[in-house]
Amino acid sequence: TYRVRCLTEKNDTKFTLDIVKLSPLVDDTIAEPTPEETDKFKSISMGNIINSLAPEISYRENEKTALLLSMLSGNRKDGRRQEMSTLLVGDPSTAKSVMLNACNNLDKRTKKISGRSSSKAGMVLGLDNMADGTRAISFGPVVLAHNSYICIDELDKMDPSDQSALHDVMEDGKALFSKIGASVEMPCHVRILGAANPVGSKWNRAKNIEQNINMPNSFIARFGYVFCVLDTFDGDREIEKLCDSSYIDEHGMDKFIIHKGFLTNEELRKYIKICRGLDPQWAAGVSHSIDMKYVEMRKKVDEQRKSDDGNEGDLDIDHRTHLDLKRAAYAFARLYHSEVISQVHADMAVELFIESLKSFGMKTIAEFNRKQLPTKTLSSVLNETLD
Repeated sequence: TYRVRCLTEKNDTKFTLDIVKLSPLVDDTIAEPTPEETDKFKSISMGNIINSLAPEISYRENEKTALLLSMLSGNRKDGRRQEMSTLLVGDPSTAKSVMLNACNNLDKRTKKISGRSSSKAGMVLGLDNMADGTRAISFGPVVLAHNSYICIDELDKMDPSDQSALHDVMEDGKALFSKIGASVEMPCHVRILGAANPVGSKWNRAKNIEQNINMPNSFIARFGYVFCVLDTFDGDREIEKLCDSSYIDEHGMDKFIIHKGFLTNEELRKYIKICRGLDPQWAAGVSHSIDMKYVEMRKKVDEQRKSDDGNEGDLDIDHRTHLDLKRAAYAFARLYHSEVISQVHADMAVELFIESLKSFGMKTIAEFNRKQLPTKTLSSVLNETLD
């Protein structure tokens, strides 16, 4: 939607278009679930719902959960950011790109782009030279994914100046462009689902996070969940993965999904549509419980920083962490089709964050008193049905 302004100066008439509202041109209408699908949604375990994302990839439940939570994080309220982003870093051949591809297939408004070949102008806003000699503002995939999400692979290969273009988008929800007399500010409430490889391709356990990733801490800190995905060998798990791969080779993906009891891609799209239609409210005292858990974690990290075990460049626990935990609790309530953000949702948000820190081997988490963690673990809840 736009507004036309006409300015006449002597014999020269100029027209200006003021953009009032930006709507996607892609038709992403998702059909309502059938009665059979609704019954299936109620009976299926949450673990199977989560593993319906990239079903061919197993033992990545935490990473898949974080990606789904980012998709389901809320829209802005009273100018406050509700969107939450997720970053996967680690060794090559650990299915990071496969999981991003699966996310990309759930929403026609989004695109998967590569940090290796993306520039600020190509991603966000640019200026194109037209055939008649005029110039026009071009909208990149990040802006076009307004109120949705964008998948960016190889974020570590992106030039730092281009990474900085995402700072305003992730923090302020705005895409800014100012060049050659043209000044544009576009609403851009988008979640970033990113993946990055470490310097030298392989993750070096002797180095901290900042040394392993060619990305500044100021950028990494804008992601609510950051997971380290390593290529480790486990004989039993490896055999199970190979058996799944062989089953898909012999019978195809559709039969594999039925065999495992997962949702199809279209069913998962319908499930997510129901989630996005919910606006759960906080139960009494739940929001404050996250406040107290944040203070507890922050205190332990500060104690570690002051000790000999503290490392500069490790993941920080700061005010952004506090807000992202609340965004995650909101998204967990949506994921469970709940109208209320309960203590269970808050506990799962905190535990998933702890799991993300443990994926980096941070000593802070090893020192946590297990009695202080949520009594209902994430893995036990994921095996429950919605009923």
